[in-house]
Amino acid sequence: MERQNITLFVVNLYKSLVKDRILIFAIVIVSLLTISNVANKIFLGFEPLQYSFFSYDKILHLLSSIIIVRFLYRFITLLESPYEINHPRLVASILALIIYGLIWEPFELFTFVIQESHSDQFLSEVLDVPFDWLWDAAGVLLSYILGYD
Repeated sequence: MERQNITLFVVNLYKSLVKDRILIFAIVIVSLLTISNVANKIFLGFEPLQYSFFSYDKILHLLSSIIIVRFLYRFITLLESPYEINHPRLVASILALIIYGLIWEPFELFTFVIQESHSDQFLSEVLDVPFDWLWDAAGVLLSYILGYD
């Protein structure tokens, strides 16, 4: 791809992403949750709902998987491929699950093991990974059900 085509692709991708109301909603909620979590850490010194079932972490997994799926879908539909992609929603969903299941969650667990392997929260963090996968899958499924256009 030459430089002009890449620029045009990025501009078209941006225009497509900006029109996606569900994507924008998810990004705004994630941003607000992140800001409030940072404020909690600074002013309260702890994360009040970090390890509960409907915690900041779980909501973040749900919404971030929606963001990734929707981004991948828009990327796939704009991509000029020599192969015909009959089901871009399905392809985007599978790619998002692979990103979370095979890349992000093991990385997150590995970094936690390195940082806090002697912590009293170590076991809860190890047991938290399967629940994170469930919330990631729920976000992918929810994005798939809500549709894209």
